[in-house]
Amino acid sequence: GRSHINIGSSGLKIRTIGAGQFSVLGLDDVASDFAAQDVYASGARKVAIIVPINGYGQGMASAFEKKFAALGGTVTSALLYTEGQT
Repeated sequence: GRSHINIGSSGLKIRTIGAGQFSVLGLDDVASDFAAQDVYASGARKVAIIVPINGYGQGMASAFEKKFAALGGTVTSALLYTEGQT
């Protein structure tokens, strides 16, 4: 069979490639879960999210908000910005 080694995408669709797929970086949901748990463990219960307007930023924000809410936290606002914006 063939193997696919992902070196550059954190998108969740990578998982649909099949059994021969391996990632060398965390996917959006895994990274967001760790981030949400870490922020919640620090004592924060209300947070704002600032992410770039792209697939990565939107995926991270969505997954973070879902996990943070499941832990009992609240995302009070989300700001999506254009990369390179000053």
